[in-house]
Amino acid sequence: MGYVGSLYLGRGIELILDVAKRVPEVDFHIIGGSDLDVKKYTSTTNNSNIHFHGYLPPGSMAGYFAAFDMLLAPYQSQVAVSGDKGDTAKWMSPLKIFE
Repeated sequence: MGYVGSLYLGRGIELILDVAKRVPEVDFHIIGGSDLDVKKYTSTTNNSNIHFHGYLPPGSMAGYFAAFDMLLAPYQSQVAVSGDKGDTAKWMSPLKIFE
């Protein structure tokens, strides 16, 4: 399973982490987020099936997309932007899923 994108509130990272706990036989790869965001989640998550890769250049994504059996886009009803502020849920489109 793979998620690619920011780790802002409302992007569904907490949901992914919860599901990963429930299905330990499935690997979850989370690509994106600042070093601070990644540190926040890795310091509170100790599941061996969750893999944070941090930010990766767009040109390196093809191999990851090909390796994922499923892409995740568990956006919530409110989706924040940088600084975990605002709400872009009405206007956003999960472009990475289409890519």
